[in-house]
Amino acid sequence: MASVLCVDDDPGFLEMLGSLLEKRGYTVHLAGSGMEALSLLEELSPDLILLDIMMPELDGWETLRRIRGMGCRAPVIVLTVLYEPEYREKSFAAGADAVVPKPVERAILFKTIESLLGRG
Repeated sequence: MASVLCVDDDPGFLEMLGSLLEKRGYTVHLAGSGMEALSLLEELSPDLILLDIMMPELDGWETLRRIRGMGCRAPVIVLTVLYEPEYREKSFAAGADAVVPKPVERAILFKTIESLLGRG
């Protein structure tokens, strides 16, 4: 099954997201910050990345620019409360493949994941 890197500074949300993905059969890696995600990407090659935008130190947009700068081409789904058009555009400009609003609806999230992984 596909591996997913989840990046969010909210430990409760991160654990819930990881649990949902594991129940669907995905291999899950968790990162509590953009810097931790970048560090993990030096050793991992996930099939998909789920990325929060509002994080301290390194926000999701800068994290995403650095992920793309590392040559990582895994699809990235931005999960964010910042769902207004200008923020979605900023996410796509940084390299996102999809943007899903928070609070996350499971059906929308899994439809988006399956679509990006070629299973939808």
